Amino acid sequence: MALRRAAAQPDAILLVVQDPSGEIAGFALAFLARQPEPLLESLHVLRELQSRGVGALLLRAIAVRIQARGQKSMRLGVIAGNAGAARFYQRLGGTFAGLEPTGWAEGVWHEVYRWPDISVLTRDIA
Repeated sequence: MALRRAAAQPDAILLVVQDPSGEIAGFALAFLARQPEPLLESLHVLRELQSRGVGALLLRAIAVRIQARGQKSMRLGVIAGNAGAARFYQRLGGTFAGLEPTGWAEGVWHEVYRWPDISVLTRDIA
């Protein structure tokens, strides 16, 4: 399983959210050693649980873990044209930093969003 292999990397942080029945409701996967700064590789929430705060909780919680390991910034890529995801990250303080090609599909581009100071995500979380 690709997710299991990715999460086993020494610089990986994987957070999983369960619904009340114990089923997986979402996850976030980040890599600390990616350059030029930590990369939030994936943030997924089941469609039926979107717009209920689960994604924001995961984003904030992963930022806390990244910050606890001495990092101050974070970035991620959104598939170009995914306006809903772009609005979500902008609402949570992410700033558009440009376009880059994805490494997994020719002709597909990412819109890169950054948090130069992830403390904007972690202030309200203990």
